[in-house]
Amino acid sequence: MFDINSIASQVKHNCNISDVQYWGYYTPCGLLLRMRDLYKIETGLKPWDKVEHKKISEWIGDREKLWEEITDLDFQKIEISGREYDPYDVSGINSVINRHGFLYGAGYGNLMKPVFLLAAISGQDTNSRYRVYITGKEMARCLSTSPAMASGNRIIVRHDSIELFFWDKFEEMKARKCSGALFHPKNRNWDQEFGITIWKQYRNRRGGYHQMGEA
Repeated sequence: MFDINSIASQVKHNCNISDVQYWGYYTPCGLLLRMRDLYKIETGLKPWDKVEHKKISEWIGDREKLWEEITDLDFQKIEISGREYDPYDVSGINSVINRHGFLYGAGYGNLMKPVFLLAAISGQDTNSRYRVYITGKEMARCLSTSPAMASGNRIIVRHDSIELFFWDKFEEMKARKCSGALFHPKNRNWDQEFGITIWKQYRNRRGGYHQMGEA
């Protein structure tokens, strides 16, 4: 029987293994920012939602305890409907879960950190060389925050990561006291306006085009 929650739990295990092995490669500030973003994704918060200090502190404490428990563990195979797949067998896993509306990604990111991802498929497009997938809700992910991933002829554009990326840039602009209609104190719907901007960037699939250029 197909059980996406079971698959997500297995992928998340491998994400945690990757994180515990590579967290030391980040600067202290970079690690905290990635932990904050991961907390928002796992708890269903939008990038602009306020994070309660007590709750995220408890979450970080729990995550550090988990990391201590799994430090010496290896990546596990992904079992789907009674069959096991190597965690890097992207084609094999996707041959099963794509028909159910889900997408799996695995590979190596910055500093050769193993990256794993399980997400709902929100949209897709193809051309003569590539198939571009646009993700919806990310059900399992690691600390890596790349807006897009490339593996073979597959390109994954990550909506959640794009939202987080642009929100961080927006916050930087606010800190620099930028001017413009979006920042005007009378504009009470700036969160909504920002969301529309993000959506347009997302629909333009710029992350996918960037990955095509690098492929």
